[in-house]
Amino acid sequence: DFLKDSGKGDSDSRPISQKAKSLTQSELEEVRRLENERVWVLQRRPFLKSDRFELNTQLGQNINDPLVNLYTLGGQVNYYLNEQMAIGLRGTYTLNTETNAFDDVVQDYQVFPQVSRPIWSSSLNFQYVPVYGKFSLFQTWIFPWELSVRGGLGWLQTFIDGHVLVTLGAGQQFFLNRWLAFNIDLDYQVFQEVTSANSN
Repeated sequence: DFLKDSGKGDSDSRPISQKAKSLTQSELEEVRRLENERVWVLQRRPFLKSDRFELNTQLGQNINDPLVNLYTLGGQVNYYLNEQMAIGLRGTYTLNTETNAFDDVVQDYQVFPQVSRPIWSSSLNFQYVPVYGKFSLFQTWIFPWELSVRGGLGWLQTFIDGHVLVTLGAGQQFFLNRWLAFNIDLDYQVFQEVTSANSN
C-alpha cells in the first residue's frame, strides 16, 4: 500500500522529488487522485456577529433630485440574530441646499418650485446577508467582506409635514479589522407628500 509505505514508518530519507521518480504509473495516478480528493480548508472568520451589536456612522448625498442637494448625517445600530440576519434602528439628519437648476427655474419662469425637503428620518429595518467572502490584497492582507440587503418602515419629517417611510437598501461592507469596517450603502426611500398647486 503506497500510503502505508509513505507514513511515519518510512525509512527512505530521499527527497520527495526522487521518490516520485521511482513510483510506478499506477502509484502516480493514485497520488493525483488523493490530491484531488483533499479537502481544502478556508481561513476562519476573524470574528462572529451572532448576538452582538454593530454601530455604524453614515455620511451621504442624494443622487436623484435635480433641484435640491441633500446631504445626510446619521447612524445605525444593528443587533445580529445570527451570522446572516439582523434588526436595526437607523436615523438621519438632512442638510438642504438648492442647485443651479432651482435658481434657473425661479429666474426663467418666475415661479418658486415646491419640492420635498427632508429634515430627519428614522426607521426600523430587517437586514439579511446573502453573500460573504474574502479578498487578498498584494498577497499579504486578507479582508473579509459581505453584501447585505434590507427593508424597513419608519417616519420622515419634511419642511411641510411628516410621513410614513418605506425604505429599501443594499450595502457592501469591508472589514478592516475586528472592530472597524468600511461600508458602501445605497438607500431608497419611498414616501408621499402633497404640495400646493399654486407655486407663485
